[in-house]
Amino acid sequence: MSGLFSHYDAALEPGQPVLGTTGPVPGKRLDAPLRARDGGISALVAAAAVAATSVRAVGRAIDVYNGRVDSLNAQWRSAKATGFGVAPVECAADASEDDIRRASVRHADRLLDAKLELLSRLEQEHSRARYDLDAAIAVDAERLTKGPTPEVLRELVAAGEVPSAVLGRRD
Repeated sequence: MSGLFSHYDAALEPGQPVLGTTGPVPGKRLDAPLRARDGGISALVAAAAVAATSVRAVGRAIDVYNGRVDSLNAQWRSAKATGFGVAPVECAADASEDDIRRASVRHADRLLDAKLELLSRLEQEHSRARYDLDAAIAVDAERLTKGPTPEVLRELVAAGEVPSAVLGRRD
């Protein structure tokens, strides 16, 4: 294994002796100050604002999605706890085994129908929630792809996501 820090590499390899640094590590000296490739520090701030806003927006979208899924799960648990709204099997005290069996089959059919109806509705709602999450992620991915263009920055300022100072002016 060869890397920039061979003493760390050796320390992490099983069966290799641990090597320590015995002397001081020389400091690095920059020949020129760090700066953004294009536009100086304001471009770095704008890029960071776009990135941070996109991450926050995706996080909010995930929170909304998770809340919707929690609600769907709660609806299922509630329906299950109440027998999916299907009345229990009722038979006369003197019912024959065949009568009890037929009543049980009718009950099972009603219960299955109720479960499938609820499941279908919940799956549709989940599909909408997933679509909304995917759409929000796509918007933020596009924003990240575009980068800190004036158009993107104006949209973020208009939405109240970043201060107008990111546009290079102070309000």
